[in-house]
Amino acid sequence: MLAMWTFLKPTKLKMLFLVEWAVYMLIELSRAKLRTAHQLIVAGYPLIVFYLIGCMMAALARTPRRLPRWRHLLGLAVLLVALEQLVKAAVGAFIPYRGSVPIIPGWLHLAHARNMHGSWLAREFGIGFMGTGALIAMWAIALPCFVLGFRCYAVRKRRSLWVDVAFVTIVAGVGGALCDLALRGYILDFINLPGVVTADLKDIFAYVGVAALFAELVDNPAISLTWQGWRRELERTRRFITRFAAFSAREARRAVRMMTVSRQRRRD
Repeated sequence: MLAMWTFLKPTKLKMLFLVEWAVYMLIELSRAKLRTAHQLIVAGYPLIVFYLIGCMMAALARTPRRLPRWRHLLGLAVLLVALEQLVKAAVGAFIPYRGSVPIIPGWLHLAHARNMHGSWLAREFGIGFMGTGALIAMWAIALPCFVLGFRCYAVRKRRSLWVDVAFVTIVAGVGGALCDLALRGYILDFINLPGVVTADLKDIFAYVGVAALFAELVDNPAISLTWQGWRRELERTRRFITRFAAFSAREARRAVRMMTVSRQRRRD
């Protein structure tokens, strides 16, 4: 019983996993998109799922463990993308476009929806479609920048479970979007909360990743979240950009050297 209470006991880090969905619900309420009690309940029960994810992450963060290599994390992200694409292939094969199959009737359905906006968030807020090519280019730029940002933070700040979870899930989310856009020209959404929203695993990965990033900001004592005035904040931003640019250039030179050595070995 005590172990269960420890696992479920509310903490600041666990509550961070509720913030994004709670904000989404408030926005939808302000837009009069959630009109009935049933819609409110359907929109609310994902909070339980996200809270349990936060509890699991917090429990793992307290457990001493050896942090995996970043290449292994990248491999896990690729595996998650492949898993999502397999699920989407099955959905596309067995559920007709705009069709729906009840898992829990009225509460959770498998659906076949096509989102041309790049994410369910862009679709929900009516952000215009910028074109498949532009979306692919945007995600293709964002992915290497995030990988480099993770490597830079891990080297200069610290490694933690929160950082690793954010890396895996955000890379999986961006990679999933790239795969969808490259293979289909649109995002195939299949997790349907009737009357609320239709999303996919990529959206859940990104949600967990952003929550983990906030958890790292709160949990790392070396990071100050207090406002220190425009001059200090601009100086901190300038230092961050300078260090990130220097780190990226060093990583690029290292990658070029490795490719050159590999090419020479193949010739020999």
